[in-house]
Amino acid sequence: MLGEKVIHTIVTDGDKVMQNAIQNVFPHATHRLCAWHLSNNIKSNVKNKPEFVEGWSKFEDGDHMEVEFEEKWRALL
Repeated sequence: MLGEKVIHTIVTDGDKVMQNAIQNVFPHATHRLCAWHLSNNIKSNVKNKPEFVEGWSKFEDGDHMEVEFEEKWRALL
């Protein structure tokens, strides 16, 4: 809780120390990778699948309804 506000989601770069701190301080919050770090992780770790990296770029704007996202995600996989 931050003042009178409840923290639901925290977005960071995925640092392990930060993840542990978030879990200890905000146990009910969901931790997510920021879009920039997520995209960079995909580009650096999935080099052998250029079609996946290219397809991933369609998800970067985050402007999808759940059903649309699921359909596109299945097609990408």
